[in-house]
Amino acid sequence: MRAHPRHRPARMTGWSLVEALLASLFLSAGMLLLLKGQASARAYSDFARERAAAAVLAEARIERLRSGMLDAAPTEIHSAAVHDSAAHDSAAHDSAAHDSAAHDSAAHDSAAHGSAAHGSAAHGSAAHGSAAHGSAPLLGPKSDAADAGLDAGETTWHEDLDSSRYGFRQRVLSGPGGALKDIDLQLRWQDRFGDWQALRWPARLAPAQPAAALLAFSAQATGDVALTRARHAAIPESARLLEPGWLAFSPAGDPAQAWLMDARTGWVLGLCELGGRSVDELRAADIAACRSRMAGGDALLLSGEIRFDLEDSPSPDKPRSSAVPLTVVLHLSDAAASPAPPHCVSNASSAIARGLPVVSYHCLVYPRGLDQRWSGRSELGGTAADPERFRVCRYSADHDHDGRISNPEHPLDYHDVDGPMTQQNFLVIRAGFPCPGGLPPDPAAGRLLDLGTRPHQPPE
Repeated sequence: MRAHPRHRPARMTGWSLVEALLASLFLSAGMLLLLKGQASARAYSDFARERAAAAVLAEARIERLRSGMLDAAPTEIHSAAVHDSAAHDSAAHDSAAHDSAAHDSAAHDSAAHGSAAHGSAAHGSAAHGSAAHGSAPLLGPKSDAADAGLDAGETTWHEDLDSSRYGFRQRVLSGPGGALKDIDLQLRWQDRFGDWQALRWPARLAPAQPAAALLAFSAQATGDVALTRARHAAIPESARLLEPGWLAFSPAGDPAQAWLMDARTGWVLGLCELGGRSVDELRAADIAACRSRMAGGDALLLSGEIRFDLEDSPSPDKPRSSAVPLTVVLHLSDAAASPAPPHCVSNASSAIARGLPVVSYHCLVYPRGLDQRWSGRSELGGTAADPERFRVCRYSADHDHDGRISNPEHPLDYHDVDGPMTQQNFLVIRAGFPCPGGLPPDPAAGRLLDLGTRPHQPPE
């Protein structure tokens, strides 16, 4: 009888210690690569944000200089955080050796962008030559060779924006024939790794703006101002910062209400009932309540001034007559598509009481829900609209020389407006007189804008 073979147990399998160590090594390497990729992505994101903020600050400075709000000479004190520049300049100089390849690339790209944007090829080449190759720190000790030809001198200062501190250096150089000035604006900031990044923003502008241009299109005591401190150009200077990204201001003639605006876009996103308070007493906690009062949704701003000259030879740049009773009315050609009717206010009552020749107005316009745009016409009502006594002219000219009157240039009818607009100004004259025209721009003669007016009520 044959004996059955003894049953043998199945062989047990598993990972050896060497295999486990190798798996752990590969897993650790993969985690390290993943963390490195995340750090690099965050670094690139931070660099893009900081560079965008630097461009905003640079363009704000240039636009304020161009609008005549600031003097190009190094005597201005910024309203943002201003600190001792000497200590920062020394630190910047000591850290120059740590500038990275990203710094050099940023300076090179920024110089090319600034040159193209401002139409100064020669100036852009100079920016490339000094900034792109990192030959000297932007805020370091001044060089006699670098400062040759300076007209209005050099100044440095600091500004804080988005948790970063930016160092500025501005040089004003003589332009061709002395009629124009070349502005050499340079910025530096430290990234999250301690490396210094650079941006250069050259521009060309007139050494001083003529008074006539300021009267019609730049900042007035009660008007709107150019882009400054990272706020949209449509936001009035009187607007108060409630928290980063949110500002509020009282529209002309309505002290009981404030309008809440988005700092970046200039849209009106809320209505604040002051209830006896001032705008300065609003706090960040009021933002939610202001937002809830926008029954028609977010709105676009339309604002400007109405001037009065009832003399025999009306002047578009020097109004000489007191204001008369008026209202501002906005007729939408697509009113059925708008979630709410427009709302316009002005300070006409106080201007009349004080005998002023200028009235300021602000309008809330609720755009179409389909494409967030609006079309229509703004007109004056009340006594100023009496055709037997007055004629209403609008300040309007082809300022950008593109052969047409675009929305910001104040056409008779607005078409598909997709952003806030300021300086939509009117001139009221006596009936029977033609709307005064203006001379064409001539920078060499000191005229930067065409102050001509066109018939508005009645239209041409």
